[in-house]
Amino acid sequence: MKTVPLRSYQEFLGGAARFSVPTDSSWRNRLLANLVYYQSNYFLISICLFALFGLQNPTSLLIGLELTFVPVVLFMLADVSPQAVRNPKVAVPVIVVLSFLLLYCISYLLFFFVAASIPCLVVILHALLRQRSIKSKITKFIDSNRSTENKTPMGYVLELLGVDAKLLQIDFE
Repeated sequence: MKTVPLRSYQEFLGGAARFSVPTDSSWRNRLLANLVYYQSNYFLISICLFALFGLQNPTSLLIGLELTFVPVVLFMLADVSPQAVRNPKVAVPVIVVLSFLLLYCISYLLFFFVAASIPCLVVILHALLRQRSIKSKITKFIDSNRSTENKTPMGYVLELLGVDAKLLQIDFE
């Protein structure tokens, strides 16, 4: 896996940066090109914003994190027989207890989801509004044609999301 260097502040947000609302035809290419080109900057911004939420209320963030991931892990590890689920003597009390637990902890869950969503929103907004430079267009072209052993972390994420890098259009506006 290959990492991408941090881009300078001047290039990322400073005087060299140009922002505009994309046209209907160019928003996808602009988003993908900026996600690939500024991926280290976006990762750093996401970590900083998430850490700011963690500093603001660490208990809520950790409890929300646990309440989100522990049930997912338990669900993945659980081997529940269909007979136990159909038995109302087991299913109804479990559902009632889990419902009360969810209502009691909803504020922790909301705080965690906001803390996870705000960095994603900031990254997507910047990637959509930041006009591409020639360097970012060339970088996107190179990354889309890169072999799997030289892929960047953002290349793997985009691949997991179903974006086929070979089908990306390269247009020099």
